Amino acid sequence: MNEIVNAFFKISAEKFQFLVDEFGFRRGAQKSESGLYRVLYENETTAVEIGMEWQEQYVYVELFRLINGEIKENPIMIGHDSELAVFNLEDLLGIRAPKMTLDPEYFGTRITLGSLDHVLGHYARSLKEVGKDVLHGDFTVFRELESIVKARISRSLSAEGKPSVARVARPSKRSSVKISGREQAR
Repeated sequence: MNEIVNAFFKISAEKFQFLVDEFGFRRGAQKSESGLYRVLYENETTAVEIGMEWQEQYVYVELFRLINGEIKENPIMIGHDSELAVFNLEDLLGIRAPKMTLDPEYFGTRITLGSLDHVLGHYARSLKEVGKDVLHGDFTVFRELESIVKARISRSLSAEGKPSVARVARPSKRSSVKISGREQAR
C-alpha cells in the first residue's frame, strides 16, 4: 500500500504539473486521512482535487468553483434549489467527450502501479483537453453539470421523496452522485 500511496503523490505531481505551468495554479499540500489521499491545486477562481480512495480502490478528479476565494463543498442533501460548486471530471467528460470516460470495469479492479499511472495520465490529458474553460474560471458548463447531477438524484429518490442514502464526504467512483454508501450526491 505505501508503494502505491507514494506513487500516487509522485505521479499526480508529474501528470498535473501543467496546472501550475499553463494555468497558474498553486499546488496545495498533500492530504491523507482514513484511506483517502488527495492533492489540491488552486488558482484565483478554481480548484482541482486529485484523489485516491484506498478502501474502494479508485482515483478521481474533482473541479471546484471557488466561492469568495474558498472551496465550498456541495450541500449534504441536494435539492432542486441547491447551488452546486463541485463536479467530478467523469461528468464533464460524459457531456463533452463520452469516449474519454473511464471504462466501467476500471472501477471494479484493484489499483496497481500500472493502473495508477494510466488513470492519472488519462485524467490529466482529459482535463487539459476538455476542461480549459473551467481551468480559466469559466464555469458556464457547471449549469449543465448541475442539471445532470440533480436529474440523477431525482431518479434515486425514494417513494417518500427523500434521498435513499445521505451523501458521504468523499467523491464517487464514477460521477458526482453516490447512490450506495459512496454513491450519493456530492
